[in-house]
Amino acid sequence: MLDVDAGAAGTYNFSCEMTGLSCNKLYRYHFAGSHTTAGSAEHSNTNTTNTSLYFYTTPCAPGAGSNDTLTQTSASVSRAINKGGLAQTMALEWGTTTAYGNSGTITANGTVPAGSSGTTTVTASITGLTCNTTYHYRFNATTDDGAVNGSTLENGTDQTFTTAACGPTVTTGASSSITTTGATLAGTVNDNSLTVSAISFELGTTTAYGQTVSATPSSLSSGAGSTAISGSATGLSCNTSYHYRLTATVASVAYPGSDQTFTTSACPVAGVCGSADGATLESIPSAGLCASGNAGSVGGSGPWSWVCSGLNGGGSSSCSTAAPLPTGGKNLTIGDGATVVVTSNNQGGSQLSIQDGATVTLDLGNGNKVKLTTTASNTQIKFDTIMVNGVNTPVIRTVSGGATVSNATGGKVLLAVGDKAVTSCTDASSTTLALSGSNSGTDVGVVTGCLILPANSLASNQFAALTDNKVLAGEAVFIDSVDKVTRVRLGTIGDNSSLAGDRVSFADQSASSIFNDAKIPNLNGSAVRLGGGKTLKQRVFEAAGLDPTLFSANQWGVFTIPSENPEVAEKLPYVFRPIGDILIDTSLPDGFSNLVDGRVRYVTGGLQLFFAPAVNQPYRPVTQGRLFDQSIGATVQNDGSYRVQQLGGLANNGVEFVLRPAWRSAPDSRVGIFSDANGYVSYHDGASRTLLLPVAADTNALYQAARTIDPAASIKLDTESGHLIVTVLNQVYRLLPNYLLQQVPADKANLSWWLDGANHVVIKNRDGTAQSFLIE
Repeated sequence: MLDVDAGAAGTYNFSCEMTGLSCNKLYRYHFAGSHTTAGSAEHSNTNTTNTSLYFYTTPCAPGAGSNDTLTQTSASVSRAINKGGLAQTMALEWGTTTAYGNSGTITANGTVPAGSSGTTTVTASITGLTCNTTYHYRFNATTDDGAVNGSTLENGTDQTFTTAACGPTVTTGASSSITTTGATLAGTVNDNSLTVSAISFELGTTTAYGQTVSATPSSLSSGAGSTAISGSATGLSCNTSYHYRLTATVASVAYPGSDQTFTTSACPVAGVCGSADGATLESIPSAGLCASGNAGSVGGSGPWSWVCSGLNGGGSSSCSTAAPLPTGGKNLTIGDGATVVVTSNNQGGSQLSIQDGATVTLDLGNGNKVKLTTTASNTQIKFDTIMVNGVNTPVIRTVSGGATVSNATGGKVLLAVGDKAVTSCTDASSTTLALSGSNSGTDVGVVTGCLILPANSLASNQFAALTDNKVLAGEAVFIDSVDKVTRVRLGTIGDNSSLAGDRVSFADQSASSIFNDAKIPNLNGSAVRLGGGKTLKQRVFEAAGLDPTLFSANQWGVFTIPSENPEVAEKLPYVFRPIGDILIDTSLPDGFSNLVDGRVRYVTGGLQLFFAPAVNQPYRPVTQGRLFDQSIGATVQNDGSYRVQQLGGLANNGVEFVLRPAWRSAPDSRVGIFSDANGYVSYHDGASRTLLLPVAADTNALYQAARTIDPAASIKLDTESGHLIVTVLNQVYRLLPNYLLQQVPADKANLSWWLDGANHVVIKNRDGTAQSFLIE
């Protein structure tokens, strides 16, 4: 404000300061004054000389802006401005210092037209940057207010940004756990605030690499920091140098670490036996132990054994010499893996003891090498030499314990019966035998292939002939202690497999206990001798005129034929079971026949199957008998008869008797054991009545007694009454066995039979008991 005193004259300059104005704004103004006259009121007066006075405030300076997007080589920045009504043009400077020196590109709202108001956002892009570098930048605004101020430049505030890191930091680490075929690779990756999309190892025998090994982890999120990386290289070659490096990928760009190398472990060397292995030596070997690897200590006393150990993880081999079996009855003990050469001068029965469970090689000469594996403890093999086609030939004489002999090729000599050779069949590519021996002889089972028995080796009192003298697969032959073949049967030597001819076992222990002295053979298999195909059960029932699918054995091995088939009962009992071994004798004609001991024999293709009358529940007659006497015990014999003992039997001064079920039964509702007026005993099960007939305890002893009187004596059985019809010197006698057995009187000890009164004959049985027969 300017004050002028009254009466003062002249020209006065004055100014005023206006505050609180806005930038980039048009303002209008004028001057006003007032005066007072003495004695009068104040009067106002407005200067009207410059009625159009105005001015613009200067443009608003651009703000600092914001960093919208930063990469390794570019940036995008923006700021908000006040339009203010004046025309504006925006620009951006940037550089590594505040001297700037470079211009950015305005990409949005670079000009503001006059008269506009409000705010807007200006955006600029910067390219050609260097990664991981700090830059300065600022926005500048040029405002044109026309004639008053003209064009005015206002610089914005300095701002900085740093471009993204140049890439992840990748460090290839040391390898570890190196083997012949693999190694563990390691390293670290620092993502440097980047998203690492893939991590892996490159691997190869040169720096060209060529292989990729998966890494764990296989990627990293931004901000993960320094992270340990591992990978497992597999399938490598032993003793080979490899290059590898760790690689991380960001935005499809791979960032490799430095190259590293490792060498896989030395190649394994297997231990291989040398020339001493299998050699026939008389002294401990010191050379030729191993073709490769390291030889261990040599043990044994001939044959000798050692181990060739592998190198660098290679496998090992067990080696041994093949010392000749000592001659002249000497013994040798060997273990698993040994080889024994049985020489042709082994007369005198040298013996070989083999460790339990061991497998050894027997070299019997003439290219005949077989594998022998023990199947029982304390197994011993006795060797001998026999003359075969004028040549001394080593053979297995006897076996105690158990063993299998395999890989026997066709036509090779294996065993001996007397001075004769048992050979493998020429048409069998390989024969496998199971051997089991004791003091009484040797059981030989043919597992595969077949054997040829020597002529005249069959015991004449057992059976007459065997086609081609062949013993086929699934059959067993017994050679007794005097070198005679006394039995050829169907089945295995253990008699405990599921093959045809082997013993059937019962889940019901009450049934099993009474069959301790008898065998129930398995009919649910086929026989090689019959060409395979049908089971033995099918063949028996079809031969009897019955459909085998309609009949099954009960849980005690008993078959039942309905009584409405009387024609069948001429061949088989109504109730029967298979009993005893299935023997082989090819001299017998096919068909059914009744035997003197009450059994039925069915022959087909040389196989002899035996059947005996039975009751449905074999142990029930015994339990019924115990209702009267708790001391009663019984066992079924191989002829189907019951051997019953009271008070421990004759051996304990008790009572002993024999009986067998009749062929036919009749309806009856009673339950128990009864006797009738004729002295016959019968068993009743609530549905039927079965006679329990007296039976000869030893029909063979009866035969022999009759033939001491008449070599042409014959015996037949009346299956209905139990009588034995004996023809001696053209006289026919009917003999009825007594149920009871008796002890042999001291004065009869040397007799095989004697008369007891006018109408009884007593037969001495082979077990030392005696039995009386009523002569009718």
